[in-house]
Amino acid sequence: MKKNKIVILLCVLFSVLAVMMLPQQYRQKIWNKVLIPYKVVYTLDMENIIKMHGGHMNAFYNNKINHGKECYIAHGGGVGEFHYKNCREGLLDALEKGFQFIEIDFLKTVDGHLVGGHSWFDLAQLVGLPEEEVRNMPLSELKKLRISGRYTVLSGVDVKSIMEECAHMILVTDKINDYKLLLEEIPLPERMLVETVGGMYDYKVAIEAGVRYPIFPASDIEIVEKYGFPIVGNF
Repeated sequence: MKKNKIVILLCVLFSVLAVMMLPQQYRQKIWNKVLIPYKVVYTLDMENIIKMHGGHMNAFYNNKINHGKECYIAHGGGVGEFHYKNCREGLLDALEKGFQFIEIDFLKTVDGHLVGGHSWFDLAQLVGLPEEEVRNMPLSELKKLRISGRYTVLSGVDVKSIMEECAHMILVTDKINDYKLLLEEIPLPERMLVETVGGMYDYKVAIEAGVRYPIFPASDIEIVEKYGFPIVGNF
């Protein structure tokens, strides 16, 4: 009997690890469709979370008249030639052009810092080095690289400094799910929209970490309608 329990426990452990190793979009579907519905605690928590935080989320941004650039999101840290480069020059260019919402993709470095990049593969392509080499660089080494041969690699601390100088900027991000690190390096939760790609699980973790304005994925419309998430988005 004891041996059977150990086997079952190991099977459950390997199943959970297998799920966590899947790409985020598939992990989200499994959490929402398979695991979460059988965890009553998440259902109760989600109802309480929306009741507690829904008010200020609904009041975050309301645009009924203006259709200028400030209503749109500059993706990947910039627009035009800077699209998805997640570099310092792209961020400053988007702000200069009048964008208020700037989406920046972050990766977590081996020494535990934020660095701009859509993926390690994409960042490696932009700096012209092998992915494995770039992935294993500390932030100090990554900062020495040049994106497309001329642009500056962006760190979390860089973004914080720019946001402190540009009081109207609102950061949008989705690639990083280490919310504690995100808020440590950019402690401006009142000016940050965080896309929780892992569905209800990530949404709850983000709230608990101190994220003030999490965005729930609109892909699962049934859950969105059931709980009435204040801020949703397609990502």
